[in-house]
Amino acid sequence: MLRSRFALLYQVAVRYQMAPKQPHRLHVITLASTKGGTGKTTLSSALAVRAAEESKRVALLDLDPQESLA
Repeated sequence: MLRSRFALLYQVAVRYQMAPKQPHRLHVITLASTKGGTGKTTLSSALAVRAAEESKRVALLDLDPQESLA
């Protein structure tokens, strides 16, 4: 039933040239290196700032004992 309902809605969207809305996807980016001083924190904070400037929701999790992201 649900599949046929979706197929019908898709046909209507295609017929009237309306793009069906795609659900928002969660993107997880992991930066890891065993060597220190490679710029992991700098790169992760720069990526987060850029994503926030594009009105994206951002969450950072820093597991580094130095806590330099905080």
